[in-house]
Amino acid sequence: MGRWANTGGLVREGRDRVVSLRRVLVGLLVLSSSSIPGCVRPFQCRDLDGGCMRPDAGRDAPLDTARPDTPRRDAGRDAGPPGEAGWTPFGDLPADCPIEYALHPENVLEADDFGWASCGTGCQRWTGDRRWTGGTYGWSPETVDAGDGVWLVLAERDRRFRIRVLWSPTAGLVMAFRDYLPSGADDDRPRCRINAAVRGAAFSASVELYEYDPTGFVLIRNWIRFYRGEVTNPGDVAMVVHRDDFPLPIQTLRLNETTIAAEIEGTVAVTVARDGTLTIPSTPLYPNYVQELQLTDAGTFWTDWGGYVALAYAPPGEEGRVIRALDRGDIREFSTDGEDYAWTEAYDQDPATHRYARAELWTGRWNGTSIDAHYVRDLDSHAKSFVGGGYYIRAELAPVGDRNQYVFYRLSDGARAIVVAPDGGRALDVLYATPTDVFLDAGIVFRIDPRTLVFE
Repeated sequence: MGRWANTGGLVREGRDRVVSLRRVLVGLLVLSSSSIPGCVRPFQCRDLDGGCMRPDAGRDAPLDTARPDTPRRDAGRDAGPPGEAGWTPFGDLPADCPIEYALHPENVLEADDFGWASCGTGCQRWTGDRRWTGGTYGWSPETVDAGDGVWLVLAERDRRFRIRVLWSPTAGLVMAFRDYLPSGADDDRPRCRINAAVRGAAFSASVELYEYDPTGFVLIRNWIRFYRGEVTNPGDVAMVVHRDDFPLPIQTLRLNETTIAAEIEGTVAVTVARDGTLTIPSTPLYPNYVQELQLTDAGTFWTDWGGYVALAYAPPGEEGRVIRALDRGDIREFSTDGEDYAWTEAYDQDPATHRYARAELWTGRWNGTSIDAHYVRDLDSHAKSFVGGGYYIRAELAPVGDRNQYVFYRLSDGARAIVVAPDGGRALDVLYATPTDVFLDAGIVFRIDPRTLVFE
């Protein structure tokens, strides 16, 4: 998807490079499980604006599940003294998938790892360990549904583990998971990784295992599992479904009280009900692509990338359909917090520059059968956006210079406010937004109280 304000368009080149792989994936999901020895490592197509990238080297998505030199359980930690995280095996995973959760997540960080300092009126700037901010193991909003907090991802100091922590502004550190990082390019042991999503008191997790041949490019075994549990006791989880031969990793994971939803590498949407029923709501729209997956109490939403980009919806456990499409225009940057739905409607794309001649901000709420959509205001372009707290928040190119800035659009009346990142930061991502607290990643992570902004 288009990431920055000056991207301006949709690059549709390179799609045919993954169609055959997509057919394999859809076939595997629709049909009963079967062995797929010799399956070639899939392409990574995380950004359709940039087309399909090189085949994955296999070290950034399927992470290492190899045992360390010491036993799987950290000796003495499960009932260790105060101050220990108490890393404990998660779920019913096999020995070659050693993922752990912390009995005491509040002890995962050291005293100087996490903190904030004032950066002006209504602004707090991150002062903690820089391992938590940017880079491969930085803030990770795109793979999880934070719900009532923000997920942070880092590599442990000895770089043997990747740790994913849920931090809440009201409750502090409430959950932590870790999986093992690869030990080198010649490490051909299985890779196993966890993604987690939180919504209120509930949490879900997806665990993926990948095993390749010694070349590191031929997939010989893989599976995925989905779990559900409670935030207060991540050790007491139930496996909802296990599926072999699931060849592409999860890009986005969401949940609500009845459903887990996943976007599989921008290829298909998958939902899993509490009884383990796995549905592929995007099947009727195949071979179109799936992006910007959202899950609310109403069902699953995503942008459907065909000849033009449309908005699709599927009720719980049912097949999806397009619910909003434009005449020779694209629906871009769709987002929702479950109450407000908002998106950009972009028209008249220049085939040479891929820029749109005009763009509009639209919003609405679910009425039981569709979104009551209404126009909010004109926009200069489309840009990666986030909905929360009554705002549509984007990183846009500043009118002067090449520095990105954050722009808050108030959905109630279209008024806007501009936020410039402190210390020379360049606006990148919006991580979390409520009416009183917005997390922003500009290389420098900071928080804004939107009630202190001046809207015009």
